[in-house]
Amino acid sequence: MNNKGKVKVVFIIIAIITLFITGIILNFTNVKEGKVFADDKRAHNVEYNKKESLPFGKEMKNIENNQEFWNYLKSNHPETYDLLNNLKNKDPKMYKKLVKKFGVMYLQISKSDNQELKNVVTDQINEETKLAKLTIDYKEGKIKEEEFDKQARPIISTIHDNVAKIMEIKLKEFVAKKEEKVESMLKRIKEMVKEDIKKMESNKSQETKK
Repeated sequence: MNNKGKVKVVFIIIAIITLFITGIILNFTNVKEGKVFADDKRAHNVEYNKKESLPFGKEMKNIENNQEFWNYLKSNHPETYDLLNNLKNKDPKMYKKLVKKFGVMYLQISKSDNQELKNVVTDQINEETKLAKLTIDYKEGKIKEEEFDKQARPIISTIHDNVAKIMEIKLKEFVAKKEEKVESMLKRIKEMVKEDIKKMESNKSQETKK
């Protein structure tokens, strides 16, 4: 396999890992925010959905134009910031992929109050930056395949370790909030029942008047 082919394989792997992390985070976030409710659409208030469901996707869509994202990278991950700026004209395709990748991680950090999670995702940004820079060197012929394999393998291994840590942290958060979610769901069920009873009584009253 030539350098170009190997680079494609590496980025496919990275893309899969990123999507996997995003799916886990979003899934647990949905549960955490009370969006899963007995498979009943009535539990979803329209305004609540607008406020809670859209921002992550909307912000990801516009992440490239999010100045706070760039300010965060510049202050906390200058190597990542410089990497993206250098790639913008040099390799637009890779630039777009990395902006999305780091954008997801930035939003995970900015939307979480869990310092442990923030630390792991911060480390993930650093590891992904190392892998991207190494891949560029390999793509440009600055290092040979053997050296690329040697250096990339432990980085990719750490990335996988971080995925496992993130899953574990989110699971702990979910379990810790179990009782809170039980009470919240009970409250919503009772409110829904009261609303239905009120409507039924109102309908009966109108029929009686007729």
